[in-house]
Parts: sequence; C-alpha cells; structure tokens
Amino acid sequence: MDYLRIVFFLVLTTHVRTNYTTSTKGGVVMGKYTKEAKQLLKAIGQDNIQGLSHCVTRLRFELDDASKVDKISIEEISLVKGIVEQSGQFQVIIGN
Repeated sequence: MDYLRIVFFLVLTTHVRTNYTTSTKGGVVMGKYTKEAKQLLKAIGQDNIQGLSHCVTRLRFELDDASKVDKISIEEISLVKGIVEQSGQFQVIIGN
C-alpha cells in the first residue's frame, strides 16, 4: 500500500515510535513517494513529532505543538486528502 511507503520513510528518517514494526532487511523501496514524505515531514516539523501510528487511510501523529504545523503546505501535497485534529492526534488522510 502507498501509505506504508510514507510511514516507512518517516520511521526510517525520524526514529519515532510507531505501531508498525519494520525491518530494513531485504530493502525497503521508498522511491515512489519520497518527495511527498519529505514535504509532509517538513510541514509537520521533524522535531515536533513524538509518535506516529497509522491505519489504511490515515497517518496519526502525536505532536509536541500542533500550532507549529504548516497545514496549508500539507493540504497542497498531492496524496493528502484532508487533515483531522481529533483526540489529541493530528491525522493526515492519505489517498490517490
């Protein structure tokens, strides 16, 4: 699934805790969505992320400060279908 590539990128570049355990053994291919993952990471702020989890359509971030997120930049990312702030989580809806 496409969202997993974004999760892999975020996990491998930020080392945040996640509910998705992964191994780089065998190689993880990131090429297709590297640009979008970098844009998302920049808009949220790498140092702003405390935790990350996901489901089929959402990336759920636990943030230090949600007010630091550049929501406009996130909404301009082609794979992003929306943003939801709920239950202390900052959620990014992913789709294509």
